[in-house]
Amino acid sequence: MTNIFLFAIAAMSLAAVQPVLAQDLTASDQPVRILACKLLTTHAGGGTVQIAFVNRSVQTATEVTFLVGAQPISFRGQFLNGKPVGHTFGPYDAVGGHDICAVSSVTFDDGRMWQRL
Repeated sequence: MTNIFLFAIAAMSLAAVQPVLAQDLTASDQPVRILACKLLTTHAGGGTVQIAFVNRSVQTATEVTFLVGAQPISFRGQFLNGKPVGHTFGPYDAVGGHDICAVSSVTFDDGRMWQRL
């Protein structure tokens, strides 16, 4: 009986240290909301992307990956709840004037991760 009790404690301890998907938001309820996404074409044929977003999760995000058309764009930093962030990325050859911007994944400061399904 003691061995079963010790095994259960060890299993619970191991489960507690494993990173898991963010449980406060479902895949359809993304933790980061895009406020604006503007694609700018440069004269060299590539393009830059201006993205403004806000972290809606109570947890601080440390990396947000966007998908602009087929181009993944990652941004690292300390993104606090409710604080709008804006940045210009690029130039990229793979973005065009009609590409759609979406949040692909978000990593939090406690190691949890949210991914679009």
